Amino acid sequence: MTTRYCASPQPHTLPTVATPVQYLRQHHTNKVIDCRKAMRLPIGDAWVTRTAQLPCAVRTADCLPILLHSASGCTIGVIHAGWRGLARGIIGQTLRAMGENKISAWIGAAISSTHYVVGEEVRAFFADKQYNKAFISASAHHYFADLMHIARIQLCAYGVHAQGGELCTYSDRRFFSYRRNGTRRRCTTVIWLS
Repeated sequence: MTTRYCASPQPHTLPTVATPVQYLRQHHTNKVIDCRKAMRLPIGDAWVTRTAQLPCAVRTADCLPILLHSASGCTIGVIHAGWRGLARGIIGQTLRAMGENKISAWIGAAISSTHYVVGEEVRAFFADKQYNKAFISASAHHYFADLMHIARIQLCAYGVHAQGGELCTYSDRRFFSYRRNGTRRRCTTVIWLS
């Protein structure tokens, strides 16, 4: 398995692979696509594949990109996880679709809690007390939300250890950030089996 992450605005060339990078039509769902051959823009927010040389990608501009790989080296996955996806169980759905016992995760650049303010309607989706530390009061009816902390809680519930998650798309101008400047541009996170 090959995973590569680059925190740079410059495009990077993937090694020669059998098929082009596979993209999704992302809509903050909990739908996972099992990719066995090249597909044309399916609707979903996560990929799982056991097929070599089939690079799968998600695009983000403040949401979490989460890369997954099994200890066996046979299965990989990549998730686009905003608050809606996390509330709808995209992480659990993807891990179940992988069907492996030992999985590791890496969390890419996403908006940090110091720059991500949400309303009570978002807080209500994470009412369980395990998420209390992921929300700090910002003002009346608003909270600083820590998506990375929520993702780590959910990954941990499945026995998955996560690395990464230190880079903030809002404060680090190497990344695109919708919250910072309303951009329609996106960062792309790709994973593939070599």
